[in-house]
Amino acid sequence: MNYLSWKERLRKANTNPLILSEHKDNMERISDELLKANTEIVNSTEFAVFQGISGNEYKFEVHSLIGSIFYNVGGIYIFVNKWRNNQNTISYKPLYIGQTHSFLERIDCYHEKIKQVIELDGRDVCLLRININNEYLREHIEEDIIRYYYPPLNKKQRPQLNG
Repeated sequence: MNYLSWKERLRKANTNPLILSEHKDNMERISDELLKANTEIVNSTEFAVFQGISGNEYKFEVHSLIGSIFYNVGGIYIFVNKWRNNQNTISYKPLYIGQTHSFLERIDCYHEKIKQVIELDGRDVCLLRININNEYLREHIEEDIIRYYYPPLNKKQRPQLNG
């Protein structure tokens, strides 16, 4: 798969009417923040790519909820249901998408959605590390991915179509 740079993806996304109308003033600033962000992925041999409504793709580390150690770094997390599809490749269904300033503090057995995640057979969490303390950037990426998938445990609902 050919990955575009963050700046190229954001420029491409800027042609999307939804992004243009909602985020035009912030796109260049977000692009600069993403270029500054150290999103190097380490300590995981499994990865998943999730798309946002903007068309941006984000590469996440995949970790088991049981036995994993989470670091004191911020970013986006996605609780997922993982399975093998008919082509024998691994697929991920987002159950809940969130953002945090610290995975260490946020992802634990006391998370307010963990019981529901387990009930939906969620056993893994996908992490996108953003090694800068920028809540606006984290919230923007979180919203972008939520609006593409509308996970069942997030409060945001899919817009109703007229007709």
